[in-house]
Amino acid sequence: MKIRKKIIFRLLAEITICGFWLFTLAGCQKNSIYHSNTATKTTEVKDSPLQFVKSSYQKSRVWYVVDSDSFNKYQQKTIPDFVAITKDGNAKVYRTLDYEYEYSYPLDGQYRDQKKFVDLGTYAKMDTTQINQQIGISDQAQYQLNKLYLEDDSSNHSINAYQAPQFIKFNTKINHLGETVTVPNGLRPKIMNDASPNIVMDQDQIDFTFELGEPLKKVITIKHQKYIGYQSQDGKILYITKQLAGDSLAKYDQIK
Repeated sequence: MKIRKKIIFRLLAEITICGFWLFTLAGCQKNSIYHSNTATKTTEVKDSPLQFVKSSYQKSRVWYVVDSDSFNKYQQKTIPDFVAITKDGNAKVYRTLDYEYEYSYPLDGQYRDQKKFVDLGTYAKMDTTQINQQIGISDQAQYQLNKLYLEDDSSNHSINAYQAPQFIKFNTKINHLGETVTVPNGLRPKIMNDASPNIVMDQDQIDFTFELGEPLKKVITIKHQKYIGYQSQDGKILYITKQLAGDSLAKYDQIK
């Protein structure tokens, strides 16, 4: 009887130990499967070259059109000649500096003092909403300067009311000189034609053209912000945009 009890106790002990071992093993296997299924896979995100047309379909872009000589001299204090917004293969162009001698007016200095035209360093500190507001102010100021000039020059003619820039589909071609992106009627010169019939505008004065030449070989830093882009085909203009996440240096679009 005692032997039988010992055997029963021994069997119970072995069953308990075995059960505990199996439970532990199952727990280990469960944990192992869990960790295997939820292991984080790190994928390396590679930067891709910025392409003017392609980038407009990826996200809205702000492009600054800057005189190269002025930038070399004044750097972040340079006032861009134009600011363009690109989106989905379209662009709208704002004139942000009164630099045309034939349409300049003595009040342009006063307009600068009133912050009608601002420099690259100021734009670099702005968010997208503030940039959109500022380029609208600058473009309207440019209109007012032209209007003042034309009223003096041709008082007998009516002048159209200000019209804000609108998105226009641009077209692109690439040749041995680089990439040319044209915004048809992007400069909205109707005000000058209506006010002074003697002013004859060539098509290249009506269209706005990005003459993208050599891509910049390094980033430009303005107020801790990095910019990339192109120089113009004649080397006199810089076309720059803020470097966003995923951007490497610019290159030409691949037009099929």
